[in-house]
Amino acid sequence: MATLRINNREFKEVELCVFDKDGTLVDLYHYWSVMLDLRAEKIMALTGLSSSGDKTALVEAMGIDLIGQRIKPTGPVGLFPRTVVQKAAEDILNQRQILNLHEKCTQAFLLADEHSQKNLKDLLKLKPGITELLSRLKKEGVKSAVATSDKTDRTEKIIDALGLSHYFDLIVGFDSVSNPKPHPESLELINNQLNIQPKKSVIFGDTCSDMEMGNRAGYLANFILQSDLTDDKKLTTLEHHVIDGFQDITVT
Repeated sequence: MATLRINNREFKEVELCVFDKDGTLVDLYHYWSVMLDLRAEKIMALTGLSSSGDKTALVEAMGIDLIGQRIKPTGPVGLFPRTVVQKAAEDILNQRQILNLHEKCTQAFLLADEHSQKNLKDLLKLKPGITELLSRLKKEGVKSAVATSDKTDRTEKIIDALGLSHYFDLIVGFDSVSNPKPHPESLELINNQLNIQPKKSVIFGDTCSDMEMGNRAGYLANFILQSDLTDDKKLTTLEHHVIDGFQDITVT
């Protein structure tokens, strides 16, 4: 149990900190721009598409604004489960009258997974201050968990590649629950397994889905690092606290 001091406010008796992965633990644009480029390449190799326009269409449909060099605020990548991102790519293939597009797209995503798992460090860039915060939390006896829209096993490998596995008590991906973000089931699972009350828990995320999930779960506080995926209008309807980063958070 610890007290978190953030933006000159104290949040007492905290026993659990839950972190989103993309955009919270790791740099969002770097990760997804590399990953979606890889997925597009695998899709094109399996479908016979070859033009730069096709690749651009696939990457843009999955959620990258190539001109602005940012994640699209509407996603789908970073906001919605993998199945939604794949469907966006399949819609592009359907426009090009690709046969067996679902099977080919599924295989392409799996091939991209295999490649990225062998080269994870190429995709990963930690957010400043996160390692130091996790270390302080562990020292004070506060448990840490991950709730992500990515697959659980893939997230476990990413956390391990980052050298952070020993800090986390539980990792929950979209495939660990029936109802992914913004439904609170992921947080309910974490709290139940770690036997910690929601009112002694806080969440750190970068999207309104994270904040809504924390609100619906009845968390003590919901902290957001605003990013390309933050819907500022919707954010005003949710209880939240904006933070600039992890460097200035104190744990006692």
